[in-house]
Amino acid sequence: MIPTKQNIAARIVRRLFLVGTTKRYRATGRAEIPTASACEIAKDGIARIAVVCRIAVPILSGAIHNGDTIYADGPILAEQKMPNGEIWKNVVSEDKAKVAETLAEFRGNYKYNLLDKNLRTFNAEVPIFAQWDDHEVTNNWWPGEPLTRAAHQRLKYVEKNALVLAARAGRAFHEYMPLRRTQAEAGRVYRKISYGPLLDVFMLDMRSYRGPNGEGLEASYGPAAYFLGPTQVAWLKRELMNSRATWKVIAADA
Repeated sequence: MIPTKQNIAARIVRRLFLVGTTKRYRATGRAEIPTASACEIAKDGIARIAVVCRIAVPILSGAIHNGDTIYADGPILAEQKMPNGEIWKNVVSEDKAKVAETLAEFRGNYKYNLLDKNLRTFNAEVPIFAQWDDHEVTNNWWPGEPLTRAAHQRLKYVEKNALVLAARAGRAFHEYMPLRRTQAEAGRVYRKISYGPLLDVFMLDMRSYRGPNGEGLEASYGPAAYFLGPTQVAWLKRELMNSRATWKVIAADA
């Protein structure tokens, strides 16, 4: 099992948005009232997910994962030297020993996370609504990016096309995250999730349709300035206009 103290090399879960109901409403049999809380789980994610499981699972109706469900660009070494000179030993797997480039390696990142008992417990008890960000593919990627930055060279990427990585990463993401397939576009991540008449959640995809990373100084709206892309923007406007839910939550991954 992965150690449940701070693990400086492994980040299991980074961001969760928890949607739930309080016990007192369930106990009285009244209509469930959605509540929400933000939960930032970073470098010590393995330890803190245990706390989330013990405290939050009994009252949650769902959890929105705002991306970085894995760190495909974060290899985990067998040993890591701590600032005090001690040696930290990690649980390792072949697929986490290097950056993910093949489909098997992307799948292996999700399998590695599932070694953690607390995460498996959380997944078994709480519905997960997931979107992706950058680390499911590689840090700060954009479609068509050549993987030639200094960071890519340091991590020894063999594949040089971000779109190729994204295609493999997307397949693994859809295999391990509970998403319904859409007829409109294969592999689409953005969607609306309704929680009865009270809540509509609009899950965005801020990675798949964006333009090149830059200074953001474009004088007009065009491919270089895309963030959501025209199709997704039009979808979001239309769905927000049509929504009759009391609460409208826009889940952004970036």
